[in-house]
Amino acid sequence: MKDTSILLEPRSSSRKLLRTKKFPHRVVEHQKPQSFIDNKEFLDSIEMLPVRADKIAAIGYCDLFYTLQVDYCDGSRYRFYGILPAAFERLLEVDCLEQYLDYFIKLKLVCEYGRLK
Repeated sequence: MKDTSILLEPRSSSRKLLRTKKFPHRVVEHQKPQSFIDNKEFLDSIEMLPVRADKIAAIGYCDLFYTLQVDYCDGSRYRFYGILPAAFERLLEVDCLEQYLDYFIKLKLVCEYGRLK
């Protein structure tokens, strides 16, 4: 797939303004995941929704930073960065959360994620 983004002006080392060729009049601000991974206070305030699953206890989503947070029943917590809102909405509709997370997020999206606990 061809990259259609054009860098206009860096605001800082982690923030960039992008303009796409398809919509040149629309400027979109893009943040790299590393810029907010360290923002522990904000990401720890993600509201968690309890779910009924064998291995997953709760899930939460921050649409400001496109971050999905998953609490597993064994006490571990993972954050998946760069998850679009549509992917989170599909996650809420699936029958088996574990299969969706393993297949869709880890394999298809190839997103950055990390274990917190």
